[in-house]
Amino acid sequence: MKRISIIAVAAVLSVGSVGLGEVRKEDLHDVKLPNNEVLIPIASTPEARRGHIYQIEDERWGAIPPAEPGQRRTSAEMIEAIKNIKAGDISFFSRDNTLWAISGRISDLGESYLHEAAAKKLERPAVYKGQLPGAIPNIKAGNTYLVETVDGKFALVRVLQLTPVGPQVQVVYQPNGTLRFDMPAKPDLVALTPVVPMKVEPLPVTPVAVTPTPTSVGTTVSVMGNDPFGRPVAPPPTITAVTSPATPAPTTPTEEPKREPTVLEPYMSSHIRQRDAMIKTRLATIALPAKSKVEITKKADAMADLAALRANEAVDALIDQIDFMNTATRIKEFSIEAYHPAVGALIQLGKPATKGAIKALVAGPAGDAEAREMKQMLLIKVIRGVEGDDVAKLLLEKDVLPKLDEPRRVWMKEQLAKF
Repeated sequence: MKRISIIAVAAVLSVGSVGLGEVRKEDLHDVKLPNNEVLIPIASTPEARRGHIYQIEDERWGAIPPAEPGQRRTSAEMIEAIKNIKAGDISFFSRDNTLWAISGRISDLGESYLHEAAAKKLERPAVYKGQLPGAIPNIKAGNTYLVETVDGKFALVRVLQLTPVGPQVQVVYQPNGTLRFDMPAKPDLVALTPVVPMKVEPLPVTPVAVTPTPTSVGTTVSVMGNDPFGRPVAPPPTITAVTSPATPAPTTPTEEPKREPTVLEPYMSSHIRQRDAMIKTRLATIALPAKSKVEITKKADAMADLAALRANEAVDALIDQIDFMNTATRIKEFSIEAYHPAVGALIQLGKPATKGAIKALVAGPAGDAEAREMKQMLLIKVIRGVEGDDVAKLLLEKDVLPKLDEPRRVWMKEQLAKF
């Protein structure tokens, strides 16, 4: 689970930063609990291409599920939708440098290292009542936060630095549901790695000339543009002496300014074509055999990308690869979604994955008896992950069980009895 998920920065947003000399990180190699160093990206940045909500246990990314066309959701409905698909546990908003715990429960343990916070007597965080439940503003580099995950587990999250694309943090996760974090008393301290913005050539924009407007008292106001939140900004007014009418000063002819081409935003069709091309390349990647560690990681990442792109058309391809195993994962605690990334991707896709899984269960997976049983168990996991146990059981009893032959019906009943 130990890796740094930092991607080159493609756009500089208005987020505070802290000097790298002010905060040092802990060397967590000797920590037995699952831990990670990760960048939590702002949703609008390229770093969030796989999602902007971090799922701590499985170390994967999710996003806020879109509402139905024409439907407006309350914040409570949005949070419920995130929890239903298990999109993740923590996210970050650039406005007020806000760290959001989806569970609603988060507490600021102050400026401390992870091992210092772990040595304290910790109590379950209360629901933080902010703009959103669990959204704690003005987080600081060097501070550690106790977060309750969506599934009722706990994690220590220490902010290392605030970068233009989101905070870089260290996370230590306790998977057994307790608040006890066993860590070495004094781990080594390591200097931070700076996040270097990637240079991007700006699009040419036609300059707009603004004519100063004289007021009745001789005040001239020039528009300076907008602040990061879209509000117009003007400089302090320049007071000009008011004189009696006089003969206008002679003007000298000037050349007409060269007209620049108007820059238009790309058509929506361009974005759609780009998305389609990304989906096509990732579908091709997951169809390839993967033997080396690089190939396995690339295939697992492609599955995660398909989920982040909300590629419902990839459901059948992901089901075909449902037993693919990510042996390159660094997650210490076993998780089906971590070791079988197609399962995690299908769960994120939601209802279309349920329909595909039911169809595959009825048709019967290919392979020998052992492989068929494994695939069927993973397909059931997908339905349970999307629908929850109660609904999943009803769907399997209604839409799958009556259509199976006798041997498979007996097996399915045994699985349903385990719900």
